[in-house]
Amino acid sequence: MSRHHRRPKAQKGKNDRRNISWVSQEAHRAWHTLFNGMLTPLEITDIINTKFLDPDWELVAFRKTEKQRVEVSNF
Repeated sequence: MSRHHRRPKAQKGKNDRRNISWVSQEAHRAWHTLFNGMLTPLEITDIINTKFLDPDWELVAFRKTEKQRVEVSNF
């Protein structure tokens, strides 16, 4: 398993539990290969939508509000 910063350290991502995911080394390498590890969520969704996703669908990224963070964490 490999430690992945969900928000890259170069984009002020922290080392706290909320920002760290544990993923396979293969998945971690693939993420950084595809997205260079430095793209914003909007840039990533644009790549996925234009290159990979079924054209009848669209992936959308938006910043969570504080209320949404609480609801998700209580799930």
